[in-house]
Amino acid sequence: MSSEQAARQARRGGRRLADEVALLVAHGALHLVGYEDETAGGYREMVRLGKLAVRQKMVKTMKRRARPGVRRP
Repeated sequence: MSSEQAARQARRGGRRLADEVALLVAHGALHLVGYEDETAGGYREMVRLGKLAVRQKMVKTMKRRARPGVRRP
């Protein structure tokens, strides 16, 4: 993954660079566990799962930050 390519994709997709990198990491992790994107259906499934993984991580992070009285580093 190159930072230049991630930045281009983020601009094209209207996303923040950090969000694009998170999607690329999720996409790479899906490849590592055996998913393929060589067909249109496979690609759509990987995009769906990548977005789901990023969204779930963001929700968990937001919930952790919202807990009153819990100190964060």
